[in-house]
Amino acid sequence: GWPAFRYEWQGLTVKDAIAPLMREGDPYAAFRRTLTAKGSGEPVQFRALSADKIEPQGDGKYLVDGFWTLVVHGSSEAPSIRDSAGKKELLVPLTLKDGGAQIVLEYLW
Repeated sequence: GWPAFRYEWQGLTVKDAIAPLMREGDPYAAFRRTLTAKGSGEPVQFRALSADKIEPQGDGKYLVDGFWTLVVHGSSEAPSIRDSAGKKELLVPLTLKDGGAQIVLEYLW
């Protein structure tokens, strides 16, 4: 199997799993990261990445530093981009529904 990390954060139990992403006919490297949270509480923001430049491309896709793409699936709200310490950060809302939430990130380069 592939690695999965489990941790507790702000009253949530989080499983953070990563696996290669195989795309038929695509020779480029990619992987999928799945975050599953269980618990209750207020919505939180997950910092998916920090980079010099983050450009929204539509349909949950973000071009990062003009080189690679991050695709966000499963967020109940659109991610936001903020400035922090001279960088851009992509924040993905994690809203718990029925005691849990899941977001999937695809890293394509």
